[in-house]
Amino acid sequence: SLDTTRVWVDCWALEQYASAMPVASPEDATAMTKELLELYRGDFLGGDREETWILPARERLKAIMLQAIGKVAKLCTSSGNLDRAIALYSKGIEIDSLAESLYRELMLCYESVGRPAEGIAVYRRLEKTLSILLSTKPTRESRVVFDRLLARRSCQ
Repeated sequence: SLDTTRVWVDCWALEQYASAMPVASPEDATAMTKELLELYRGDFLGGDREETWILPARERLKAIMLQAIGKVAKLCTSSGNLDRAIALYSKGIEIDSLAESLYRELMLCYESVGRPAEGIAVYRRLEKTLSILLSTKPTRESRVVFDRLLARRSCQ
């Protein structure tokens, strides 16, 4: 083991920082998310092969980041800062291209700001990603949002 008084490890720092992240104000949470994104530089030991001992840590750290991003993005959405929420959901999708809930939330943000074409493009990207990587289709929930975006675009 390592002596934490002598050694700084980015993974440990990320986990501690994320667990201490307040959700009191959108500004504080957004600032802390920026710090987390600076700590999280991609998959844990991403350049290494898919060793079985690496995968649990890699997935745990990714999940921590996605949870923090989702929490702050929802806070931004509820406080009306949709541009920031859009940026956060987009960053979450960069981290995990299979996180369908992030695509759906991003589509909802685009719907709220009156940019249905961009929401439709997000759905198309989700559809293509799921098809190629998992040979599956988006869920019914995502399809419902997509259908609303299509209807809204045709009304413009």
